[in-house]
Amino acid sequence: SFFNVAKFPVAKAVITKVKAGAVDGEYTVTADITIKKTTLSHTFTAKVVSESDKYTATANVTIDRSKYDVKYGSTSFFDSLGDNAISDNFDLVITLVSLK
Repeated sequence: SFFNVAKFPVAKAVITKVKAGAVDGEYTVTADITIKKTTLSHTFTAKVVSESDKYTATANVTIDRSKYDVKYGSTSFFDSLGDNAISDNFDLVITLVSLK
């Protein structure tokens, strides 16, 4: 299987640092993301919107799966895939909601 979920059923992201950005409502976030048995640090921009009863934070993070040993269909590991190659990058779309 692509991510070998039978052996690695959980992936996780642990926020390690948050810093206010130059634009109001934007933050620079650093998180340790674990996929399979590899943990790497990623820094990305998150936008926080304040509503009457909650905060909603959103972010898009581009992950290079080849750095997490996800080999299936990857030209980083296999040279002769041609049209069967699958991009190494995928987007992780994050939405966090917190009540006030």
